[in-house]
Amino acid sequence: MKTKYTSLIIAGALLATTFAGTIKSRGTAGATQLSVPVGAHGIALNGANLATVSGVDALFFNPAGASNFDKSFEAVFTNMSYIADIEVNYVALVANAGKSGVFGFSVKSFDFGEIVRTSAENTEGTGETFSPDFMTVSATWSKALADRMRVGVNLKYVQERIMRTSASGMGVDMGVQYSFANLPVKIGVMLSNLGSKMQYAGSDLEQKLSPDESEDGTKNESFQIVSEGFEYLLN
Repeated sequence: MKTKYTSLIIAGALLATTFAGTIKSRGTAGATQLSVPVGAHGIALNGANLATVSGVDALFFNPAGASNFDKSFEAVFTNMSYIADIEVNYVALVANAGKSGVFGFSVKSFDFGEIVRTSAENTEGTGETFSPDFMTVSATWSKALADRMRVGVNLKYVQERIMRTSASGMGVDMGVQYSFANLPVKIGVMLSNLGSKMQYAGSDLEQKLSPDESEDGTKNESFQIVSEGFEYLLN
């Protein structure tokens, strides 16, 4: 009988890992740093722990689970090697505030290393290097509304900067965890990365161009490249 119950719990967790997003944003959404997972346990399970994740591990996978721990404080720091030698640094903490719920804070940043700068005139490199700066800062609140139900919210600030061009925006995650009373089944639901559009801007988008059919000696005209705004990548 124990095996049967265990299978039901696993099935319930797997059902909670269905992902969705708006069709119109596919292929045009940005801020893909938000989709990079953190936390060894959740990564090993490929996010199948939405219904059972707890404490500080819940800040990324389902903020509702942040209140599912009996300690006064938890913290974690991780460093992960991602594709193309990109380093992902993550620090997070949660604190139990009693009847007010659980409050959390996390920072995820990317270290791309030094990248050789090139230009149309110097395709092999200008002799300069640069390093993009991608970062997500999140504040979390979570609370148990009943013995079997928990809710949680992440408020996040997203920033991406490449040399003198940057984009930033605000987003929110909302999560729920529910345990059935008469069944050994738990359900976890999370709606993530809802927020305003981001748009790159900065002095690197200022260019100079010689007018078409202009005579020799004509001064170049200055213009500003306007980038297209993009939505967050939905999970």
